Amino acid sequence: HRLSVARHLRRGEGGAFIHPASLVSNDEGGAYLSDNNGHSIFYSAPDASTATPLPQQEGPGRLHFPNAIYLRKGQLFVTDNDGLKIYGPEGSFRQLIRTYYGIFSFVVSDDDRIYANAYLNEPRDSDPLIVEMDSGGRKLRGLGRRLNLPGYHGAADHAYLATKGNLLFAALKHRPALQVFDRREGALIAEVRIDHAVFERLSRELSGTDAGKTSLPRYVAGVSVAGESVFVLLHLPRLEIVEFNLQGGEQARY
Repeated sequence: HRLSVARHLRRGEGGAFIHPASLVSNDEGGAYLSDNNGHSIFYSAPDASTATPLPQQEGPGRLHFPNAIYLRKGQLFVTDNDGLKIYGPEGSFRQLIRTYYGIFSFVVSDDDRIYANAYLNEPRDSDPLIVEMDSGGRKLRGLGRRLNLPGYHGAADHAYLATKGNLLFAALKHRPALQVFDRREGALIAEVRIDHAVFERLSRELSGTDAGKTSLPRYVAGVSVAGESVFVLLHLPRLEIVEFNLQGGEQARY
């Protein structure tokens, strides 16, 4: 259903999305979509082809450029310029968690830990790839290492996140790799390279540090865990997904 929504969903009442940023589906087959420049979250009921906006909130619940969204235990988590906001499934505002930095991707574990890959314009060597926070947004520790390639303002270390039990997965947007972390120890336990014929040509784009270079090749477009499998969506003109087991072993391609 998520792939169907991504291909065919349109805004209801004859309008158009301004800048759709993130999509998540619920167990019933409905889907939530964040419209970054539209400052809104839209919901599409199961099997619907249109989406309607959730009620706009006032005060701290008002959205300002919503980006990544995540659904857990009936609560909708949304990042925006204010931090991380939590809403009910119908759009009622519940909580603002101030993170004091932008979030590219995040995930909430079963024990309510928040793991975030941050936007950092001037990252330091001491900054981690992933920040672990408690349910109130207090930083607990960092996981993983950043490349901090010069000239890219932190963008080379953007990663999509997913979790399963004590495992945390980071699929790197601008590196063809899947990293597996042990959440108990905070340690990287596996890094798997994702091979593809197209990626062999793209890898040359990251080999230099030419002044003024602003674009990066994109390898990965998302990651998700279902059952005992990790699914990585590749950033290609035609849809391709790589399935891994929880230890990072490749199982299949679709």
